[in-house]
Amino acid sequence: MMLSKLWISSRPRKTRHVFDRALIARFCDDDHGGAFAYVGLMLPVLLGISGLALDASLWYAQKRSAQAIADTAAYATILEISRTGDETLAKSAAKNDAIVHGLDESAGDNITFNFPPKFGAYAGTPGYYEVIVERPAPVFLSGLFVGDFNTAARAVSGGAKGPNPPCLLASDPSMKDAFKVNNGTVRTTGCNIHVNSNDSSALNVAKNGILDADPIDIVGDYVNKGTMTSTPSTGVGSMTDPLAGLSTPGFSGCDHDDVELSSGSHTLSPGVYCGGIDLSGTAQVTMEPGTYIITGDDDDDDASTLSVTGQASLAGNGVTAYFDGDSSLSVNGQGNLDLSAPTSGDYAGMLFHGDPNSDPDTQHMITGNGTAIFDGIMYFPNAVAKINGNGNTTSNTDISAVMARQLRFGGNGTLNFHISEGAILPPAMKTKQTLVE
Repeated sequence: MMLSKLWISSRPRKTRHVFDRALIARFCDDDHGGAFAYVGLMLPVLLGISGLALDASLWYAQKRSAQAIADTAAYATILEISRTGDETLAKSAAKNDAIVHGLDESAGDNITFNFPPKFGAYAGTPGYYEVIVERPAPVFLSGLFVGDFNTAARAVSGGAKGPNPPCLLASDPSMKDAFKVNNGTVRTTGCNIHVNSNDSSALNVAKNGILDADPIDIVGDYVNKGTMTSTPSTGVGSMTDPLAGLSTPGFSGCDHDDVELSSGSHTLSPGVYCGGIDLSGTAQVTMEPGTYIITGDDDDDDASTLSVTGQASLAGNGVTAYFDGDSSLSVNGQGNLDLSAPTSGDYAGMLFHGDPNSDPDTQHMITGNGTAIFDGIMYFPNAVAKINGNGNTTSNTDISAVMARQLRFGGNGTLNFHISEGAILPPAMKTKQTLVE
């Protein structure tokens, strides 16, 4: 009896041992609900990847926003530099533009200016300006994997070589016949003609006129009853005045009053000429290098001129003549003119410079039967330039350009305008202000 009990009591142990093994085997082989296990294990990884994808799209959008701000600030920098030459003012103007376009320093945005750039192709190069904009990056689900950081954008502005400069520019935006060739020949070489007027007769070549030029760009359209050696491009964009930022000379008082010379040989020195300069008869006059300011008398507001008539001749190297108010240039005689602009300084390449606020009816006229050589730019931004060549009126040196609100050409001779390689040009005409990086 006792043996039987012992035998019976030992069977359950053996049975339980076999049962536990089978249970474990069945559990290991059972795949019901396995997906939930895998999901549970992978869920943090999936959430992290989704978070990175979402945050990365936000970072990209913020990067583009920061780039737009940097581009705006860099462009504002070069514009202010070209206008004033003051880097402090340029930084202030650029920062103001950046704020208008979304820079928010209270939210952690930061803007840095490097003059010259510290990075990139123009690192350490004077005349180039670097702007760096940094913004805090938004971190949401990706915060499980990365800490706080900034997105950054960078832009560089400076001078890049521009297209052929204009040797004839009529800047009036709407005038009929803003550029007109009444008769004679107008010829350009190595430079372009640009007419900003949107009128259907913005450029007009009359029956006896010849326009020998290429290219010719017109915002509006043209009328040709004479001869044109090339077909103009019409409907083009308006050209911004490349000399709009040119400073005007400051002055006070008079150095000379009502200078009138009709005979003999004379030398003029730079200074303020109240009442103008009147050369007539057989006067032979030489202008010393420098800036000559033509303005009215101290006693009244009458207009003044730089006038050359009769057999008088005028010569000078390194000369700039500035016409204040409604003062003007008037050349009408048989004598010879041979004038060249400075090759350096604030007015490099500038021969005649008219007040941008002059009376729009002011006329600057060159009409002569002698030889007139103008090695420099004639710039009358708010006036009319009339040039007639009845003799050998030529511009055959390195540079000769006329920029005015309206241009009128006539005479029986040939007027030649060209800008040669190596010509002395104002900086604004040699480069264009642009983003380079």
